[in-house]
Amino acid sequence: MVETSGERLLTGEDDTRALGAELAGLARPGLVVLLVGDLGAGKTTFSQGFCAALGVEDAVTSPTWALCNVYRWHSGELHHYDLYRLEHARELDAIGLEESVSSGALTLIEWPELALDQLLEPALEVHLEHAGEQRRVQWR
Repeated sequence: MVETSGERLLTGEDDTRALGAELAGLARPGLVVLLVGDLGAGKTTFSQGFCAALGVEDAVTSPTWALCNVYRWHSGELHHYDLYRLEHARELDAIGLEESVSSGALTLIEWPELALDQLLEPALEVHLEHAGEQRRVQWR
């Protein structure tokens, strides 16, 4: 059984993908996964492992420029957002974040800080940070 909260030190991208795959065991339609961390902390790498474990067959890439990538998984749609380039919360309406969340899609959000006031759905928070040559990941 997957623990709903925890902390781990990771030593590379393979470890980050593996933790993403492990935490995919918590996935369900309507879950919002908040991925918090500095540039290069491993948010997209985590997403790759998470999505692969759910059977997503497409290449999972950072949606920094597209703002949202939509994938199919065994229980429906998975919407993967990256809010890094947004400057104001009012921009969230234009990219359809509220509609994604209210539709019951599984939603991953990188750089979620602008959206925190609007997210009332159940959320899994994953914090990734640099720890020397390693990454420290906490989730709850």
